[in-house]
Amino acid sequence: MKWFDNWIVKRYNALRERGADICIPRDSIRKRGIRMSIIPAMGGTAVEFTTYDERKDRTDEHLYVIDDSKELGEEVAKIITVEMMRHG
Repeated sequence: MKWFDNWIVKRYNALRERGADICIPRDSIRKRGIRMSIIPAMGGTAVEFTTYDERKDRTDEHLYVIDDSKELGEEVAKIITVEMMRHG
């Protein structure tokens, strides 16, 4: 995917040189994105994912609990992978 990274960088630099607006409207991110919250809890950490499905007009929430005995970074990476596969 190196070619894609190079293409994005070239496109970004070309837009920036022209002074073009390169911002993404916040509303489009909020509708299609996945919101993640990490909440410290007694004995571990809670990780909550919230998504909005426009077609069904429904908000889905998934809550995961990570025990203190596990590596937080590794567990969050696994959870993100699962959520990305779910919402592809």
